[in-house]
Amino acid sequence: LWSANYAMPAFERGYLNAYALMTDVSGNARSTSVGLMLTFPLGDRRYAMTTAERRDGQWGGRAEIRQDAPADTGIGYRVAASQGIYNRREAELGWRTRHGVFTAQAVHESQGVSGRLLASGGVGYADGMAFASRWIDNGFAVVTVPDSPGIGVYRENQPAAVTNKDGRALVT
Repeated sequence: LWSANYAMPAFERGYLNAYALMTDVSGNARSTSVGLMLTFPLGDRRYAMTTAERRDGQWGGRAEIRQDAPADTGIGYRVAASQGIYNRREAELGWRTRHGVFTAQAVHESQGVSGRLLASGGVGYADGMAFASRWIDNGFAVVTVPDSPGIGVYRENQPAAVTNKDGRALVT
């Protein structure tokens, strides 16, 4: 139905976010939440966050630390714990490659432990070249630099591919 949010710098490097919202839950029922979230950057793609929230008369808290995977290739992770409104522990590990994104997740709640493995990617064929890639949700290009292996190819000023032994590279 409505929401309000205010954010400001806090403690030299952190950010404090205050919020309030009211939502329709089901039928005529409404849920109201107010809370504070404190976020601290811890380095390249890594940060810690803690939240205190009051929802429909009940207090809850959450703490999370995460490192996002690089845009190109690499590993990312997330570990979180909630108490009060929700009592749960979460862990996630993600691996981003040029051929797909792979994720393992685990959750512990009062009902037990659950987990899942996720994989996403794409398969394509262009200009006589079959390839496996990350999920393709836009266009892609085959770059050819005849007889020139090892040439870096950039997309939006970021490394995107390297030409193979035939001087060809796929940019997704």
